[in-house]
Formats: sequence, C-alpha cells, structure tokens
Amino acid sequence: DAAATGNFTVVRDLAAKSLRDRMTAADLGAALAPATRASLEFSAAIKVSPTIRRIEQNDGTGAIRIEGSVQNTRRPYGFALTFEPSDGQWALSDFGFDAAPIPAAAATPNAPPAGTVR
Repeated sequence: DAAATGNFTVVRDLAAKSLRDRMTAADLGAALAPATRASLEFSAAIKVSPTIRRIEQNDGTGAIRIEGSVQNTRRPYGFALTFEPSDGQWALSDFGFDAAPIPAAAATPNAPPAGTVR
C-alpha cells in the first residue's frame, strides 16, 4: 500500500528506532523507489514462502539479519532484512532488495547488502 500511495509514514513509524532516526518517510520512499519501479511484489512475499538462505544474529546488538529470495512472483528478487529489538518488540532496522534482472539459469537471486536497493 505504501508503494502504491507513496506514503511511507506508517512503514517508518513501525520501523525500529534506529531506522526512524536515520530516515524520514520521504527518505524511505526514495530508498524503495528502485524496487517500486522494478515492480517487485512485496505483498507476494506474504502469500508465498520465501527461500531463506541465511539467518545471522549479532550478539553485540541482538539484531537478526535474514537473507533470502522470493521466487514465485512475476519478478523474483533477493532480499536482506535486519530486525532489532526496539520499543519492546522486533522491528525492521535495515533492508536491501536485489531488483537486478535474474538470468533464467540462476537458481536464486543474491541477497544484497543491507541498506541497498538495486
């Protein structure tokens, strides 16, 4: 809904404090614009099971990074999502999506570094 309306205020408000401190709603919209232009179907990730390639926990901060891909969409894509404890719950603190074209022979798209959208 945020991508369709261009209003990223709710997405930002639900994010971890570290992301809220780093990005305005407009910054978040700008960071996700390449993924929106590439027609990545984020809502499809809720409907299909993503392929999880790696889960890491940072013992220093408690943050958890999840890397994987979503295949069962018009446009497969890789993702990297980092969650951290924030205000008493887990919340998104960083993200990256790989919207680069995927060769037909590739098994899964690569997960990008967090903080990037290609």
